[in-house]
Amino acid sequence: MCLEISAWLIEHPEGRLIVDTGDRAENSTPGYLPWWHPFFTTQVSIRVAPHEEIGPRLCQISLNPSTDISAVILTHYHHDHTGGLHHFPHTRIISPRDGWKESRGLKGKMTGCLPQRWPVWFRPELVEFDGPSVGPFPRIRSQTAQRSSRRRSDFRCAAIRSAVVHQTR
Repeated sequence: MCLEISAWLIEHPEGRLIVDTGDRAENSTPGYLPWWHPFFTTQVSIRVAPHEEIGPRLCQISLNPSTDISAVILTHYHHDHTGGLHHFPHTRIISPRDGWKESRGLKGKMTGCLPQRWPVWFRPELVEFDGPSVGPFPRIRSQTAQRSSRRRSDFRCAAIRSAVVHQTR
């Protein structure tokens, strides 16, 4: 079974936003992923080509990840959401406070976070998601945006899919 890993480009009046950054080509290199982790050693085979990372994908649609993106928003800290951070070294990174501390320790590593592979400059702006629950997911919450008077419908969203797949073994 193959699953795509997606990132999202949102064109908003306040700028272009990326939601999650996908995975990276190094995950396909033997020894890059933790040898001791059963998920990475027995459950999946991650195959990412360099041209499938988010930076090259943005360039394919004539966007420069270094200059054309206003902010990156991370939904959480798993490897398939943070793998493309290295393409945004000078971009504002916004992520949830919930899970930040855990993602950097053993609990995070056991649940799919790879903090040892994050860029050394990675210091996200932590936010509280204090809005109402989204759909049937009680732990997924929106952030209350009090400073913006723009309507939610004032943006366009597009998936940036890569041919990157997780293949269950």
